[in-house]
Amino acid sequence: MALIKWHSRAKEHLRLIFDYYYRNASANVALSAAETIMGSVDQLEEFPLLGKKDTLFSTADTQYYFLVVKWRRRTYKIYYLYENDICSILAIWDCSMNPGKLKEWVKE
Repeated sequence: MALIKWHSRAKEHLRLIFDYYYRNASANVALSAAETIMGSVDQLEEFPLLGKKDTLFSTADTQYYFLVVKWRRRTYKIYYLYENDICSILAIWDCSMNPGKLKEWVKE
């Protein structure tokens, strides 16, 4: 069983998603989006290799993964590292965003 650790940046991404739907839809919609994303992250406790290896960020020493989450008409990718039975949640990427900003969104 893997331990889940949220990077502060990933927490901020989740908060931004929640705030967007809270302002533009409703509290229930915002909660639904956040719960869907968090539920997907929770699955990583039991199945840490559920995501796909990311070839953009991975190196010989470090393997990055992403988990695709579909919610309503949106698609999100949850980027994480899995090392020593720890899933470090790094970022939550809205796939409708400019892909040119992905590297700065995921990596420090």
